[in-house]
Amino acid sequence: MAPDLLQVLAQADVLYAEDEQGLREQLGEMLAMLFKNVYLAKDGKEALELHYKHSPDLIIADVQMPNLGGMELVKTLRKEGDATPVIILSAYTNTQDMLEAIELSLVRYIVKPITETKLVDALERFVSLKKPKDVQMLAHGWYVDWVNYLIKSPEKTYELTKKEGALLRLLLQKKVFVPIHTSKKMFGKARQ
Repeated sequence: MAPDLLQVLAQADVLYAEDEQGLREQLGEMLAMLFKNVYLAKDGKEALELHYKHSPDLIIADVQMPNLGGMELVKTLRKEGDATPVIILSAYTNTQDMLEAIELSLVRYIVKPITETKLVDALERFVSLKKPKDVQMLAHGWYVDWVNYLIKSPEKTYELTKKEGALLRLLLQKKVFVPIHTSKKMFGKARQ
């Protein structure tokens, strides 16, 4: 894997939903070596709850899961206006699922077995979709997401108003130093 790919992934959070425990644990361990935080869900319903709680940068989900399948999970998010990038995994090459995947603007639709090549290709696509100008590192473990007006720290995510975001961008462009402990008080409201 390219170093720049690893660097971007190391700053991102991923949610992985898979009903097969062995596969979930195995791929979960591999994802933990690449991503900052990995959230594991045993079904689509749990994945949706974890998504609302943690707002991951990427979702990887199996198509067929109890309570809520991967495609239904994505449809629910898209209806809510959530454009979180999603990689769908499936043991089947169901034409209907593939056509739906196109309409849902997925990063990739991967047919199992999941190989390193397929996963790396999907992760490279995820990184290419996440434009570098959309995310800017502020300090080690701290970065700002300009698209969603968020400041992410190792402990919390802070929501910015558009005015706060514009002010922060101006300060960073002018290279005005804003200490992180000050910015917590000055910018945004912490997400729960």
